[in-house]
Amino acid sequence: MQLLMIFSLLGMTALFVFTAFRLNEPEAQPVRVKKNQR
Repeated sequence: MQLLMIFSLLGMTALFVFTAFRLNEPEAQPVRVKKNQR
């Protein structure tokens, strides 16, 4: 059970860091993001 909890926490933190890094990237091409949102 402890291993499962540790793996889940690691996955959540990794996902959060990855998403934050992608959002904070200056070369993320905001035009494409705007087109996808509409």
